[in-house]
Amino acid sequence: MREPTTTHWSIAEIVARYGQAWADHDVAAILALQSDDMVFHLHSAGNAPVAGVQSLRAEFRQLFELLPDLAFDTTRLDIGADFYVHEYQIRASGGRDESAESGISVPAVDVIRCRSCQVTRKDTYVDSLALSAQLGVTGS
Repeated sequence: MREPTTTHWSIAEIVARYGQAWADHDVAAILALQSDDMVFHLHSAGNAPVAGVQSLRAEFRQLFELLPDLAFDTTRLDIGADFYVHEYQIRASGGRDESAESGISVPAVDVIRCRSCQVTRKDTYVDSLALSAQLGVTGS
């Protein structure tokens, strides 16, 4: 198991470091803050949970390649003893066209579990209806 550089981080410190790693699109920093048994589950469109360092690395790299200007604006943050809930707005141009008309801005929530100064689980819930509407996707 990878060990963080310190073993006495508070949940607030993990929140700050993990959030900065995501803001920087720094896959190595994200992975360094996660346990080896970490599970990421994007709850939309039938996505299955992703686990294992190699699979997580590929998943996060793909996300940042697809949305190179991906950003997160916090709207609420609730911190518990071994978890935190992060509500935020996802912003991105979609990666193909930098114009405002092609961009997305949708609400999302992360429920993140921590153990021994590492993230062990990240469940992400995105407003799929808002995302579909902004992408012009219609149901059949």
